[in-house]
Amino acid sequence: ANSACGNSSTRNLSLNTSTPSTPGTIAGTKKACSGDVFVYTVNPVNNATSYLWTIPTGTTITAGAGTNSITLSFGANYTGGTLSVRAVNGCGQSNVRNLTLGRNAPSTPSAISGQANNLCGGGNFIYTIAPVANATSYTWTVPSGCTIVTNNGTSVTVNFPSNFNTGSITVRAVNGCGSGTARSLSLNRLPARPSSITGATAVCINQQNVVYSTPEIAGVTFNWTVPSGATIASGQGTSSITVNFGSGGGNVSVRAVNSCGNSGVRSLPISTVACKIDGEAMENEPETSRKAEPAEIVIFPNPGDGHFTLRGINSEEQSLVQIYSSSGQLVHSEVVVPGTESLLISLDDKAEGLYLIRIENAERIQELRYVKQ
Repeated sequence: ANSACGNSSTRNLSLNTSTPSTPGTIAGTKKACSGDVFVYTVNPVNNATSYLWTIPTGTTITAGAGTNSITLSFGANYTGGTLSVRAVNGCGQSNVRNLTLGRNAPSTPSAISGQANNLCGGGNFIYTIAPVANATSYTWTVPSGCTIVTNNGTSVTVNFPSNFNTGSITVRAVNGCGSGTARSLSLNRLPARPSSITGATAVCINQQNVVYSTPEIAGVTFNWTVPSGATIASGQGTSSITVNFGSGGGNVSVRAVNSCGNSGVRSLPISTVACKIDGEAMENEPETSRKAEPAEIVIFPNPGDGHFTLRGINSEEQSLVQIYSSSGQLVHSEVVVPGTESLLISLDDKAEGLYLIRIENAERIQELRYVKQ
């Protein structure tokens, strides 16, 4: 401003002559389904007067159009796509900033819990899964002839007819994006095959009172078979039997049984070895049956729980005692000083089964077999 006295100070107005810079990262949920509503935002951009959003097919901006923050509604035909935004002013538009959006379909349910076998005779049985993230409901399918009595989403009660044979129950997790991959459980009226047999796999010839067992299964009996020459002393029909062996080995086998039939068979191979039952048996043998000097080394008790004694070493030189598993692995080795009569050995940390014991000194080499059970 001017007057006869002079000029005023200057007042300036800044004029923007460039387009705005590209917006920063779009903040918001990257996966959505039909019916979802989410907010998406970018930080304000210098010199921007508005914002231009481009949205995926099947979505609608319900609030915030033209601003740096919008509310986006996802419709029934949403299948995923790209959300984009540009900053705008009188000079034009910025470069585009994109965010890829996907579908938040539910994952596969975890394993189905419930009775899978021994469904002979029918009845009501409950099947359950753990809740699945992002699932809004669950779809269960049952075998032909079966009906769902109650459905609590992650748990159903199913009625099986008395003539049910086999089939599968399946479940899928569902949300606005659709159904996830199905989880199935095979069902059978027969009992499950016994999972295992516990007992010694190597026994002495004519050994008595050897116990074998299998895990209990509710509502079934067990049919056992033993090697030729062996007999079941007690326990047939139960989950545990006592066996008296003869001279040969073979398989101890078991099936689970219900009124509809038998399960598959579970077998345990058994080998037999010649061995003294204890040291006293050696002492009670007639003199004519004993070996000439040097006296035979004996093991007792044999079979046993892994603690046993080697008796009769009696060498004037040191002896080397080595123990091998049935697979040939050396599991124990020690040097015995001269004049030792007996040696106590522990296989406490070793598996049940047959072991070869080798005693070597200047007078002899002797090999013995020991059964841990």
